[in-house]
Amino acid sequence: MTEVVSCAAGIGKSLEITLENGDEFARIARQVGQVDQKFGKKPKKKERQCPDCGATIYQADGCVICSNPEWGWSEC
Repeated sequence: MTEVVSCAAGIGKSLEITLENGDEFARIARQVGQVDQKFGKKPKKKERQCPDCGATIYQADGCVICSNPEWGWSEC
């Protein structure tokens, strides 16, 4: 590490180091991107469906209820 005497000198030194090691930084960035693609995505939560009509069901007041108002299925 090199000490700098001003903010401008520090920025200049950072740019110099970045330009000298640009290929290495690009390689690391690609690797990080690959890891993000592989492990960063969370699986979508599977929606539960009414066993009778296939509509989405939800939980309320301790019961599982069909979202289809015409059907009215529930399980408590």
